[in-house]
Amino acid sequence: MKKLALALLLPALLLAACAGGAKPAGKITLANETWGYYQQYLRAIQPNKPGAFAVSLDGRSAFYYYCEDVVCMSGSGYKHNALKGCKSYGKECVIFAYRDDILVSYEIEK
Repeated sequence: MKKLALALLLPALLLAACAGGAKPAGKITLANETWGYYQQYLRAIQPNKPGAFAVSLDGRSAFYYYCEDVVCMSGSGYKHNALKGCKSYGKECVIFAYRDDILVSYEIEK
């Protein structure tokens, strides 16, 4: 019975670990271009569309994913797809924002 419970729990734990991406040790310093791309994402999601914005730990790469439809479902798919797109640049990434809620400490490069 314990093996069955662990077999059912392990995929959920792995999925949860992947949902947020790497954890930054401190603040992420966003490149000005990345900050501009985040502003573009905010305009795309408007106040009522779900989405997620992922950035690389060096703050120089980013990717976002959102629902373009009028009626959208929420869920972890947005985070997963944003991370997948960000990681396609060959860097470790983290979810920077879910909808318009910023989830990590950051600063914008000067």
